[in-house]
Amino acid sequence: MDQNPVEARIVALAHEYPYSRAGFQRLERHPRKGLARPLVDGMIARHFSAGTPREVAYDALFAPRLRPGQIAWVERRLMGAAREPEDLDDLLRATTPGVRAWAQAKALLADNTKPGLPLVDAKTVEVVVADRSSRGGCWCLRTPGFRSKDGWEVVRVALLRDLIGETYSAIARRLGRSPAHPRKLYQIHARCLSSDKEYEVLFGDLARSCLHDLHD
Repeated sequence: MDQNPVEARIVALAHEYPYSRAGFQRLERHPRKGLARPLVDGMIARHFSAGTPREVAYDALFAPRLRPGQIAWVERRLMGAAREPEDLDDLLRATTPGVRAWAQAKALLADNTKPGLPLVDAKTVEVVVADRSSRGGCWCLRTPGFRSKDGWEVVRVALLRDLIGETYSAIARRLGRSPAHPRKLYQIHARCLSSDKEYEVLFGDLARSCLHDLHD
């Protein structure tokens, strides 16, 4: 919200806009009526030592403009249906094994479970998978009970499902395939998470990279 007048090119800095909360939240003086400060005060206290000028701390936390991918993620989360959100903070603090455990729990859910709120944006997933696949080369995933599949496509579908919260229909449109195709790939993903240690480690690492690429 602070950046709205900046994006509209009304002012160069958010706190210069006379009707913005930024000009009041970043200073020591009491803010305007209706602008509560406990949340901002708590964030400043967690990230900065006592004595740090308030305007310095506020600008460091809130002044940086969001990347397009971050804006898309915020908008999609706000527009999401009301349902239990993922614990994003815990995932961001988790080690790679912790992210793997989260992914395994997701894969064990019933197949018709609705996807959750987005944790990252689709562009982040595409960039992370493209970068890793360009360095890793071709990868054929052979799973008992299924035909051989492109391992990178399996990972891509699983990340879109788990991290983006996309439905199988939305993923199918993205791939230019029928909805049955991503559903089958996700089944392979779930099977590999429980039986293929190499796949488990790789997926956990990619999921963690996606989370930190957007939120760091």
